Amino acid sequence: MFFLATAPDSPRALLTSGKEDKALKSLQFYQNSEDWIISMKDIRTELSEQYREEHFLLKQNGSASALIIMKSRFSTGKFVYPLMLGAFILTFTHLDDWLWISYSTQAFENAGVPTVIAQKSSLWMSIPQAMISIALLCCFEEISRRQLLILPTIGSVFCALISIYVVLSSGALISPKHLPVIAALDLCNAAVASASAYSIVPELFPQKDRIMGTALIGMTQNLFGGFLTTIALPLMNQWGIEKFQSLFLRIYRLYAINLLEVQEYIHLY
Repeated sequence: MFFLATAPDSPRALLTSGKEDKALKSLQFYQNSEDWIISMKDIRTELSEQYREEHFLLKQNGSASALIIMKSRFSTGKFVYPLMLGAFILTFTHLDDWLWISYSTQAFENAGVPTVIAQKSSLWMSIPQAMISIALLCCFEEISRRQLLILPTIGSVFCALISIYVVLSSGALISPKHLPVIAALDLCNAAVASASAYSIVPELFPQKDRIMGTALIGMTQNLFGGFLTTIALPLMNQWGIEKFQSLFLRIYRLYAINLLEVQEYIHLY
């Protein structure tokens, strides 16, 4: 997360969006001064060849061009790599949403919250999340997307640690009956992170690939979410809330490490 927050954006992504001055400054950070000009020429040449190739396919194949161009995209890592990276980011940023919203009542009851209060808490805890999502519309362009992705992820980790602590420690300052409050805070973190992820994912792709790439990532996210919510309840009842949260702490560590790869593509601040 430190390197993600401090490293410059990808020279290739900046050059693709027409920001040549920033691309050169980024190269000055990543490469030796002897390679700056050569690398800029190589990137320009590669982008020009890619454009000519797709223009030729479109001209030669007529109605069949869409399928052929799609095959050409999947034949290289230029489309597949950001597709996998975007699917990873957008899927893992929604872990909290899926699990709390789907199984919060069961989790609260397992922690000792009365059934009636657990049901009401599951309803009311999503209201702060909705309010934050609406409030972000007013200030979204004024805040760094990286910060909106990194800081809430750290907040979710702390919420998970607190949940484990209050469940395992009988004499804890916070009672397990306060889990709905922790869940509401966690959902607020998820709201901020998911809003940032939704804005970042299309920017991983060049302009011509954004519609297809974003659609495929959305399909992947929904498939993973369905699989996760199917297996989550049996695991939670079998292992207990604290071990279940520990599992997702490990997942978020992996997620944080992979966030470092976002600097290869993101060109938004």
